[in-house]
Amino acid sequence: MLDTAADLKRKLRRSEPHEYLASKTLGMIFERPSTRTRISFEVAMTQLGGHAQFLPVDTMQFARSEPVRDAARVMSRYLDGLIYRGEFDTLLELAKYASIPVISAAAKGSGTNHPCQTLADLQTIREKKNSFGGIKLALCWVSANPSVDYRKPPTLVYDYVFACPKLGIELILAYPDGYDPFPNRIMEKAKREAQQSGTPIKIVHDLEEAASGADVIHCKNWVRVGFPDEDQPPHFLNPEKYKKWIIDEALLGLAKPDVIVMNALPAYRGYEITENVIEGPNSVVFDEAENRLHAQKAILTLVMGSN
Repeated sequence: MLDTAADLKRKLRRSEPHEYLASKTLGMIFERPSTRTRISFEVAMTQLGGHAQFLPVDTMQFARSEPVRDAARVMSRYLDGLIYRGEFDTLLELAKYASIPVISAAAKGSGTNHPCQTLADLQTIREKKNSFGGIKLALCWVSANPSVDYRKPPTLVYDYVFACPKLGIELILAYPDGYDPFPNRIMEKAKREAQQSGTPIKIVHDLEEAASGADVIHCKNWVRVGFPDEDQPPHFLNPEKYKKWIIDEALLGLAKPDVIVMNALPAYRGYEITENVIEGPNSVVFDEAENRLHAQKAILTLVMGSN
């Protein structure tokens, strides 16, 4: 997929035709807000010669009383592929009953993940560092803006703990005590797979320790496992305790001089990352955002193409 993404990116830059999905239609269901995911998938289908159809969930019988399994089979008769952002259990049911490819556009629930973002992140790392071997990546929990939705699931973390070891990337997870991103069984499985690959995962509870000697720093806010939606997370109840969990210039000074800084966006400046860092020479956040388009074009081409 990464090789295909790089090839499609080159073709676009050179204005070479690559309409591999001519006459194909992609359905898009979003039960939660989206900016980059929706726009990039729509543009991707247009550039590949196909069509993306946005399906507002509140206008569909899908959101009322129609069983998911029925909707999945009906949509399979009209569409060539489907992307879905919503509950993980619904995603699995769509995939079970649909006869077309179903792509996760960020799931929420017991299997929370965001594989399309992760693929774009990996594409960005390979572009900037040329390879994955020997890369030290610090995936860091950061504080959040209390004026926005703070109940963020640990989406990227789920994908990173399984993807990085397979690619030879040394993954350092940094988060405060009590902010474990998954149930123990998932992390233990990830650690076992990492040991088998020879690239173990390290967990620390100190931001400076994680950033020391890092090639890549990725920042992400999430709530702890089992956190109830109706309550405020600890870092809002005691903001002074967590305000040091931010990516700033002092932290970059501990990393390698050519460290790249990533954030899946939206980035809450002054909470997750400082203005100077996100606008500074080490930031690749907008290259990372662009690569959502190219990575998703690769996914669509490989799962919906005729060959």
